[in-house]
Formats: sequence, structure tokens, C-alpha cells
Amino acid sequence: MTDKILVVDDTKLVLDTVVRGLEHFCEGLKILQAGTRKQALAVIAENDDLKVVVTDLCMPHSSDGEAVAGAALEKGIKVIVLSSSVRNLSEEVGERCFRVLDKLDTDIKDLARVVKEALDNHGGMGMDM
Repeated sequence: MTDKILVVDDTKLVLDTVVRGLEHFCEGLKILQAGTRKQALAVIAENDDLKVVVTDLCMPHSSDGEAVAGAALEKGIKVIVLSSSVRNLSEEVGERCFRVLDKLDTDIKDLARVVKEALDNHGGMGMDM
């Protein structure tokens, strides 16, 4: 069975770049995309086989990224936060995430490695700054 992940970012260029990079470095993944909180929550609700959600925090409403992360965590989905504003993440959600990465310090190869770790059930939990 192909592993399925969701990438969430409201900036289309960033979303497209992350998806293309993960397709290149993590062959065989089924990658779903969402550009809004509403889209992301719908994808999470409709896909019981999602393994990982990679989400930005800063979307049009300040709590959108946390709402996406929270919904995924409630379903037992591993969450990787990839954001330039990781310091805005609540400690409660941050501690439950598989990894929290600063977008400004993370290249696509690093993100691909973390996604693979999440899929393989390896690696640590929490903030990686």
C-alpha cells in the first residue's frame, strides 16, 4: 500500500515546491495538497489512511495551522509543522507533533528525511529548532 500524506500551505508557490520536492526525494508517496484550513480539514476527515500531515502555521487566520495540526493529531496522524513562525505554536500542540521545523532553516532534503522518519516510525517528537 502506498503511504499517503497531506501538505498544507496557503502560499501556492511554497505548496507546489514542497510537493514537487517530496515527490522527488520520497518516491512512491501519494501526496495530497490543501491551500486552506477548510480544505485541509476536509482532506483529514475524508482520508482515514493519511499517515503524515506537513503543515504551515501562518495562514490567513492565526490559528489555522494549529487547527489543522490538532485535527490530524486527534486522528492519530503524525504532524510535521513547517513554518517560519514556529515560535507561535502552542506548547501543547508542539509537544504532540512528530517534528516542528523552521521553514527558513529547512531544505527539501531535510524535510524529506523527516517525512521518511515519520513514515518509518523513527525519530524524535517535538520541536527541532
